[in-house]
Parts: sequence; structure tokens; C-alpha cells
Amino acid sequence: MKRQRIVLLAFVLYLFILVMNKRYEFRLFIIRSSFKKRNDYTTNQRCYSSDLAKNKQGNKFGKILNKAFYTVHPRVILQYGRPRTASTLQFQILCILVAILHEHENNTVGCYFEPKLKKLHLDRYTVIKTHSLDLYRLPSDSWIFMTSRNNQHKHDLKRIHNLNLTVPFIADLSMTKILGHSIVYKYQSIFRISDEQMNHVAEYFRYWDILRLCCGTQMSKNWRTYLINKTQDAYIQSQCKNYNISEIETLVMKTHIFKTFTHDESIHDVIGKPSQVDGDLNGSYCQRCNERISKRRMPRFDESCV
Repeated sequence: MKRQRIVLLAFVLYLFILVMNKRYEFRLFIIRSSFKKRNDYTTNQRCYSSDLAKNKQGNKFGKILNKAFYTVHPRVILQYGRPRTASTLQFQILCILVAILHEHENNTVGCYFEPKLKKLHLDRYTVIKTHSLDLYRLPSDSWIFMTSRNNQHKHDLKRIHNLNLTVPFIADLSMTKILGHSIVYKYQSIFRISDEQMNHVAEYFRYWDILRLCCGTQMSKNWRTYLINKTQDAYIQSQCKNYNISEIETLVMKTHIFKTFTHDESIHDVIGKPSQVDGDLNGSYCQRCNERISKRRMPRFDESCV
């Protein structure tokens, strides 16, 4: 009888250990799955715009990461694209998204356009815009975001592949023209930004995208031609005729992004301007710039207008 009790006790103990072990294995699976989710954008997989367009991810996990200040991007991000491929738009998007992720950390994000290599000061998190891949030796975990026109990126991808660097997203100009400012949502799952934050970003770029075309030293060719020559063809072809540029400038200044980040010294030269070579928006900058281009007949791209 005593022996039967011992056998029964041993059997119960075995069942208990078996159940507990299964629960441990299940929890271990959950932990591993969560860890994999947190790191699926730090691998060297290359995602193209067509693939990301099909990949729609919820925002719940993104909100958790933001609350925990969990970094989902490397220290250095390079934006590479040839001129006139909407590279400035992508650079602005990347700068703002990284700034949002570190909104509560003062002056930890720096955004720069082709800084001199010898003078390059790497902030805790750095976003660099460049038109050349030969300028920088990047840390091995860096990301390179690209812009392209008519599949120009294919040759560059071979070089980047040899460097074993991650390319999370390639924005072709044709896609950018179709999506306009709403292209910002293509970056949401990469940086795991919450819906609320992305809506702030989209609001900012809704108005900034108009300023980019109709204001500043890098405005569209059609609108500059109209301002200088007042030709009917240029006027008809440009979207700028539909906007009061001073009102749009004011709307930009009222956005959450503008009010939150334009006073941050480390990114002041990027956020809140039509381009990096323009002056600060103040409610009248665009009108004064456009009037000067028209009056002085300034045809040159990148020439200071104020």
C-alpha cells in the first residue's frame, strides 16, 4: 500500500513537472516571437516599395515601443538618391520620424546634408542626406534609404550589397508622385510609429509638400518659369496657382511637428523649411521669396531668394 502511494505521488509529480515544462516552453516561444518582432528591421533583408505597399502592420506594438523608448533604428541612417528624385522629401521624413522617436531626449538627433567628413559630428542618432555613396564609411548596422527614378537604384544596390548594409525602403519617383504626402505612411511599420504620431507627420507634410513646389530656392521649374516670364503654359501646368502660399505657410507653422521641433537646435536647419538652403518660415517668407524671384528674374536653382 505504501509502495502504491509512492508510485502515485511520483506520477503526480511527473505530471506537474511536465505541465510546468510545457508552460515554460510556451512562454519561451512567446518571448522569442516578441524578440523577433522587435528585431525584424535590424537584419539585412532588403524591402522594395512594392513589397512594403502590401505589408500593412498594426500600430499596437509601435505604441508600446514608443512608451518604452525602445529604439527600432540604428544610430546612423543615410538617405541616398540622385538629384531631383524627391530625395529632400525622404530626408525630411526620416529626420522627423527619428526626432519623434526621441522627442523626450534633448538634442540627441542631428540631420545633415552632405556634411564634410572631417567635420562630421555624429549625434547620438544621425540622419545624413547625400547624393554620393563614396563619401562615408558607415557603421555596419546602418540603414540606407534610397530614392530613385526609372529603376536607377539597381546599380547602386549591388554596391550596397557588397557593404552588407540594410536598405529598408526604396522610393521610386513615380510612386512618390502618385502618393504625394501620404507616402509618409510607407515608413510607419519600419519605425513602428503610432497612428497618432503618423497623423501629425502626415498633417505637416500635407502643407510642406505644397511649399516645396511653390516656395523657396528649390521650387518647381514650372512655377519658377511662371514667376519670371508669366507664361500661360507654365501657369496651367503648375499646381501652385491653386494655393495662397502665405496661408499654406501659416498652416505649416500651426502643425504639431513645426511647433514641437523647430526650436530643437540640432535639427532646426532641416525641419520647418521648404529646403535645407532656405530661411526660416515666419508667415511671410514664401511671399517675399516669390516676389524677389519674379522681380529679379532669378532662374537658378538653389539661389537664395531672401
